Amino acid sequence: MAEIGWLDWPACVNARDVGGLPIAGGGKTRAGALFRSDNHGRLTDVGISAVRSLGLSRIVDLRAETECAIAPSPFRGDSAYRNVPLLNPYESVEFPTLIEIYRSIVDRAAARVATAIGTVVDAPAGPVLVHCHAGLDRTGIVVALLLSVAGVERDAVIADYVARRPTWQRSITDTQPATMVSTLDYLDDHYGGARGYLSKNGLTAAQLDAITSRLTAESA
Repeated sequence: MAEIGWLDWPACVNARDVGGLPIAGGGKTRAGALFRSDNHGRLTDVGISAVRSLGLSRIVDLRAETECAIAPSPFRGDSAYRNVPLLNPYESVEFPTLIEIYRSIVDRAAARVATAIGTVVDAPAGPVLVHCHAGLDRTGIVVALLLSVAGVERDAVIADYVARRPTWQRSITDTQPATMVSTLDYLDDHYGGARGYLSKNGLTAAQLDAITSRLTAESA
């Protein structure tokens, strides 16, 4: 399994490069193409500078508008920044397990998920960063879809989902392999996989092909 590309962004505890993951049939995801993290509201000036130094072509913030108001992104005025809420804050989710919550997001927020993926794919050439509040659930779903469409081996998609810094403790809920296994199975069984799911919800074949090019080609 690829070594996790943790990034040192002061006050951002779950930032990493999603490069080096094995592609089914050979090859790996390209380093410096896709980054994921928790929210940037606590970033220090040093952390903000570290993010800017990447030359990001797009920052996709999956948080709800209410979350963004409470903890504004320091990049909200940048041309690269996009707020694409994955969840409707007024839509109640009454499911007891994380697996059921993920399935609800896949079904009920399908248009918003597709919009988030499209915002990544249609970004100008250059690195892209996806984040939510903790960088676990909403980010985990979007990144898993991107990696799956790009042909990343299933075990590697799951390993990326559960990756966690050893010093980080999450007290309420935590991501487990079974959650992503179940989600990928659900996509396979009900939508024909990640590509079928996104195609059904409005992404074109060219956009889906561009995911592979963006994440695996020598240049974005």
